Amino acid sequence: MTLLQQNILDVQRLLPEILLFGVFGVMLAADQCLPRRRKKWIVPLGIAGLTVVGWSLIRAGAEISLSGPVRIFSGMMVIDYFSVFFQWIFLVTTAVAL
Repeated sequence: MTLLQQNILDVQRLLPEILLFGVFGVMLAADQCLPRRRKKWIVPLGIAGLTVVGWSLIRAGAEISLSGPVRIFSGMMVIDYFSVFFQWIFLVTTAVAL
């Protein structure tokens, strides 16, 4: 496997974090661009986005349960049960804050 293929695979393993930042970016842009009467759609948009992030966390947890902890970016980061647990904590906290 070439270095480029390995890096693409590593970025795919960071999908929950990338999606979470994307959801926040869309919500922030919608808050700034939508008129006041249409801002009621921001919270359902955020909940839908957090649902997608939760789905990707389920996939990450399933991958870890099958193959064990995963080292990404040449061992600079590790995705294990502990990191997925804290990602769930951040996800639930964000959903409660919405």
